[in-house]
Amino acid sequence: MSEAPALPAGGGSWFSFARMNVRGLPLVFWAFLLYLFLNTSYVDEEWAVVGALRLRPLSGLLVLAIILSQAALKALVPWRSRTAREDPSGPALLAAPGAWWLFLFLVAGFLSWVWAYDPSRSGTAQIEHAKQVLPFFAGGVLLTSRRRLMLAILVLCAGYGVYLLRSFTEFLSGKHDFTMGVKRMLGAGTSYEDPNSFAATVVFGLVLVVWAGIHTRSRALRLCSVVYLLLGSACVIFARSRSGLVLLVLALVWTFFSIPSRRIRAALAVAVIALGIALAGAQTEAAMERFAGIFSAETYERDASTRGRIEGYVVSWQIFQQKPVFGVGQGNWGHYRARHIDGNKHEPHTLGGQLIATRGLAGGVTFLGFLLVSAAFALRVRRERRGTESAWARSVAGLASVVLATHVLLLVSGLAAHNLDRPQWYLLPALLAAAALSGERRAPDAPPARDRAAGTASAGT
Repeated sequence: MSEAPALPAGGGSWFSFARMNVRGLPLVFWAFLLYLFLNTSYVDEEWAVVGALRLRPLSGLLVLAIILSQAALKALVPWRSRTAREDPSGPALLAAPGAWWLFLFLVAGFLSWVWAYDPSRSGTAQIEHAKQVLPFFAGGVLLTSRRRLMLAILVLCAGYGVYLLRSFTEFLSGKHDFTMGVKRMLGAGTSYEDPNSFAATVVFGLVLVVWAGIHTRSRALRLCSVVYLLLGSACVIFARSRSGLVLLVLALVWTFFSIPSRRIRAALAVAVIALGIALAGAQTEAAMERFAGIFSAETYERDASTRGRIEGYVVSWQIFQQKPVFGVGQGNWGHYRARHIDGNKHEPHTLGGQLIATRGLAGGVTFLGFLLVSAAFALRVRRERRGTESAWARSVAGLASVVLATHVLLLVSGLAAHNLDRPQWYLLPALLAAAALSGERRAPDAPPARDRAAGTASAGT
């Protein structure tokens, strides 16, 4: 599973602190990259040829098999030598901060399946959720060097970019929805196709793409980051999603303060403002009234969509009171509500309601524990590594900010969306843990002196 560390000097053009060559990478790591790409681009959901190959489940199963086999070997061989125990390339399934909480959260989810109101509905939903958690534990085993980590991040950014471009081209070809009196852009694939989910997906990917653009030394990647930011902003507006617009504004504020160069910040601000003015002028009266509804009290009193989300909190609390320990099970919220609450099958559209009603107290406490531990770790990493001479340390501090910012966006989105299955909850903390541990318990890719030299050169550019 291990390979010789890749020195950054003279290696690759993407980052100054890690080579990007792909020689010597094991098959399971390629499967992991394929899984990440398909899980962010969703090309297998619309391209029948790709979907028929079943690449996403097959690559996921291969990664899972390797993880479990290595974990079993580690548990069954207690007589390993001192050298083996200190081997930095060995599996670290539960070494990442928050891993135990996430493991217990998974256990709570499977127990809620056992005691679900309708286990047949809950089984499929829990398995699908487990697929989103898989990359967290896979990262502890497979992301054992800076090279592997940065390759994984590049693949993720490529997946986000492909998803955005496919969605935009399909919109230009006529794919859209017409609801609430406005024409609304839809996302590619089926997982996050509806306008609100699509807009949120674009924004969640924006934060990591911006981080890559800030810390790369490749002009091509910087240009791609700018294109993603501007095109993604336009797509959120075309989706006419009020929640998406709120998320976009928050992400743009984070982007503005994350860019170290004042000149680039000023140029970006001018570009975003000019784009906003142009898009505002192209909106219909109905679309402008929809966006203006964010600031209107009548929206929360009369708008059917908003009222449905408020009702979701009330119904979720009623379900929790009836099933407080493990909830009614995943996939059973609307089914249980229709039969035992008010006859309505409408889903919760709230993260808190989804969590406590479908997984009960067991799921709520363990998920909250995972978030708190992940946030505390990200804050510590950011505090310790921010402002250092090392380009690598500064990038890790920036990655900690990505985790914090994305989780804030997910929580804000969760006020009006049941988004517990979003992979960003689990994948980004895994990336940060791999990055931070690479400098603590794992051999770095380059000697500190060369890293400092690279950081100085990067700062000068």
